[in-house]
Amino acid sequence: MGDFFWIGTAIGAAIGLLNMLFILSSRLGQTGLNQAKTIWQGLWVWALWTVFGAYVLALWLLGVVFLGLSRILRRGSEA
Repeated sequence: MGDFFWIGTAIGAAIGLLNMLFILSSRLGQTGLNQAKTIWQGLWVWALWTVFGAYVLALWLLGVVFLGLSRILRRGSEA
């Protein structure tokens, strides 16, 4: 279980970093926006992805399992 949380945290940190870089690259070039606020928002996005990465991974895995089960059950009822 501990390994799952570490893997989820690492995946969340990687996705959060990519999301933060996207936010920074898309918003820092715009005029009229506060650059400090944009950087702060980017850091918050990264932190939240890192903290909740294990939960997001668990929900993705549950979604994949339920999607597979629903397709199997749907295919079985058509036959």
